[in-house]
Amino acid sequence: MNKILSVLFFLFSFCSGLFAASQTDIWDMLYKSGVYENYEVRQKHQAILEAKTFEAVDSPKRVYQQMESEVNVRFEVRKTADAFYLMFLNQFEDRFPVWSSGSYIVKKDLLTGDYLQVKIFLYNDEESYIRIYPEQNRSRLDLYLFNKKVYDGIRVAIPFEKLILLPLSTIISLTENKIPWQELFSDVSYSEWRKVQNFAEEIKHQLPELGDAEDGAMDVNGNYIFIETLLLQEENFGLNCSGFSKWVVDNQYKKITGNNLPVEPLKEKHYNLRGNSWTDRAEEARDPFFGLDWTRNLAYYYKKALYPNQIIDLLSQDINDVRYFDYKDNVGYQVEEMEAVLFLAAVKNPGRFYLGSVNTPFGDVVKLRQHIHVVVFFPYFKENGEFVVEVMERQTVSGLESLKSRYSGEYMHLVNIELK
Repeated sequence: MNKILSVLFFLFSFCSGLFAASQTDIWDMLYKSGVYENYEVRQKHQAILEAKTFEAVDSPKRVYQQMESEVNVRFEVRKTADAFYLMFLNQFEDRFPVWSSGSYIVKKDLLTGDYLQVKIFLYNDEESYIRIYPEQNRSRLDLYLFNKKVYDGIRVAIPFEKLILLPLSTIISLTENKIPWQELFSDVSYSEWRKVQNFAEEIKHQLPELGDAEDGAMDVNGNYIFIETLLLQEENFGLNCSGFSKWVVDNQYKKITGNNLPVEPLKEKHYNLRGNSWTDRAEEARDPFFGLDWTRNLAYYYKKALYPNQIIDLLSQDINDVRYFDYKDNVGYQVEEMEAVLFLAAVKNPGRFYLGSVNTPFGDVVKLRQHIHVVVFFPYFKENGEFVVEVMERQTVSGLESLKSRYSGEYMHLVNIELK
């Protein structure tokens, strides 16, 4: 059966001319990203997959080794009130979670035994997956990226019952003219990922040394000062969220220059790049764009130090063009989209961390959209293929879920910082 399927696929792909990348290239892309194949085990279970009743496939869990993939696969069957599931779960570390990369979950109707769908998980994340449905004599594919449906109803000209037996690399080959898969995977062994991970750990270890203070930052020489007045703090030394973001950037800036960034240039307001007549009236009293200007300035002056012979545009570090997601000028992306946006930005440019400025309505009497808070993000892939976003804000390790709960429905503007 294995050989027959391979020959049929070769003939189909040769005749249709669908494939720009070779099957080997795609297999290699998946392997390097930590997504493992398990078609060997699925093909061994073809008769069970085709069985029409739950009783015919009800069997104990069993773990299989594979010849062409280095991870073991656990097969098991689960039943609900109206469906049963045939599960081919790839090993992740020392367990077999449903969401491990490359795992297949085939769903069948409990009464009729008909195929309903298959879910194929990516990035070791339960909200990132390919979902495929049967559609007459072909199949239909949706793609979810961290709970965001980014492709809907992509047609695949192979019957569902045949498709679920083929390698995942084949499915990607069949759809690569409609989905830019190369933008959705990265080699998890890149040294840039380790640089981000190590820098995040370095920052976390230093957090207990930092104090907390309203309007607090460090000057060029590492003295605690107040951002507004530039005067030295005399007691209760510490940083606010803006001062903390500067301190994180200073950890890289010092490697280039030997000292911290000065505070005064970071306070510069860029009236010609953001705002309108309404917000202009609130500049002095509310400073609605402080977080936006501050993060842009941090990214700008850091990059000037990193590339002293280049002409740097102030907006060149903005993350403002991410496929599948709508960017609002000087406002950003929805907070709920942060994981997917950071994933795509990181895959495109590994080895960077990001400063985020929270934009939300603010004020009791007169509400005005305002950049009220600054956050630091460290996105990277672990060597096991898991995508991680470390979140730190005001000397605290928080997380994406914490941000979403506090700023649900609001926006986050991003700039990127390239690690030295």
